[in-house]
Amino acid sequence: MNTIADYTKGYSNGKSKKITPFELAQMRCDWYNETPGSLKYINCDKCKNKGYVAGLDENQNETRFECSCMNKRKSIMNLERSGLGSLIRRYTFKAYETSEAWQLDVKKKAMVFAEESGNSWFYAAGQSGSGKTHICTAICTRLIADGHVVKYKIWRELFHELQSTQFDDSGYKNKINELCNTDVLYIDDFLKTNSNNSKIGDELNFAFEIINKRYNANKKTIISTELLISDIQKYDSALAGRIAERAAGFIIQIKKDGSKNYRMR
Repeated sequence: MNTIADYTKGYSNGKSKKITPFELAQMRCDWYNETPGSLKYINCDKCKNKGYVAGLDENQNETRFECSCMNKRKSIMNLERSGLGSLIRRYTFKAYETSEAWQLDVKKKAMVFAEESGNSWFYAAGQSGSGKTHICTAICTRLIADGHVVKYKIWRELFHELQSTQFDDSGYKNKINELCNTDVLYIDDFLKTNSNNSKIGDELNFAFEIINKRYNANKKTIISTELLISDIQKYDSALAGRIAERAAGFIIQIKKDGSKNYRMR
């Protein structure tokens, strides 16, 4: 590996030539940009896996800019910390089984969404074990590869996080803003908790606030759940209506059928 001294060779020759501040700053940038880093997840030729690229600012001073690859790294890290990290390599479009016609339809719709959906939403609902998390994770992985920042949340865990901060105005507002401002939000097992209450009170209030804010901000949202749109409508028609409107064209509803539970095979 080259050192900074290697980059000064040829610029200075005793008394015959002195390095200008500009040349020195440029050499330091060149040296930094050629030095390999050790960040993981993806391989970036631009920053050589350091996460930053050196350059000169408007005053010709050396400075460092965050590399565009960091959005992808941060999103993958977020998925990994969420519990999906070990699954993102398995839950791909290629690995999604399409032995039956309904699975082929799911995959086609998901791939179109990942490539051409703009700010539309994706809603995968119905039978447990039918591959909803798989196909949604495959979408997220593709979006990450395209430079989107994706945040993954399991509803049960998110619900308890919001409950614990609801009487802390600052903490609650920060948590809601984090959820509502992220580029892409994926909520898994939406409206599924261990609560004995039937989808009332805090759970629906939290759900509506998140969905409504992302609806108004036109932010891409991905939802997997066992509840069909008609099920959610029984609890809150405004909530169901917003989801149905934003996800129009990308709603997958797999009717309850034990033969489609691939975890039990």
